[in-house]
Amino acid sequence: MKQEHGATLTELIVVLFVIILFSVVAVSNFPKMARHFALSGAAYDLAQNVRKVQDLALSGLQTDDTIGAKGYGIYINLAFDDEKYYLYVDKGDYFDKYYDGYGSDCAPGGYGQSDCVLESIDINKENQGLFIKRFENLMASSVSINFSPPNPETTITPSALETGIVLGLRSEPSYEITVWINNGGLIKVE
Repeated sequence: MKQEHGATLTELIVVLFVIILFSVVAVSNFPKMARHFALSGAAYDLAQNVRKVQDLALSGLQTDDTIGAKGYGIYINLAFDDEKYYLYVDKGDYFDKYYDGYGSDCAPGGYGQSDCVLESIDINKENQGLFIKRFENLMASSVSINFSPPNPETTITPSALETGIVLGLRSEPSYEITVWINNGGLIKVE
């Protein structure tokens, strides 16, 4: 006769204990993991938005609100607000390759106006506690990264060959992610 073997009560208790232990560890770390995921998402969104203005400069496409565009870029001013950055159109009377506007939105058909804001992005809007900590390779509180057609040529102001935009969490000062942009147009997230 064959004897059938099943799980013993001790084996079931051990398996149940292991499952409960892993569940407790995962649930206790969830808020921290969610904050880290939000920071990572904000960094990749920033990189994607830099690519967006780079693509606008590459395409040369102009719409009603970008008539007269001589370039596109991203502007960050930490002295003014460390939770926002701006995508802008460089269409001033002087082609200066940096943001010199005052935060006004782009108006349709505004040829010859000062630089204007295409979009304002608040990284703290959906995930509280995110902010832009500092810039790497720059001793400044603001940076303008401009892409001008047709190649597009990349200009970082103040002048630098490469800069890193460091994003962080207010609740965890040691955790940060950097988005690097160089004057060749390369964008990477570390």
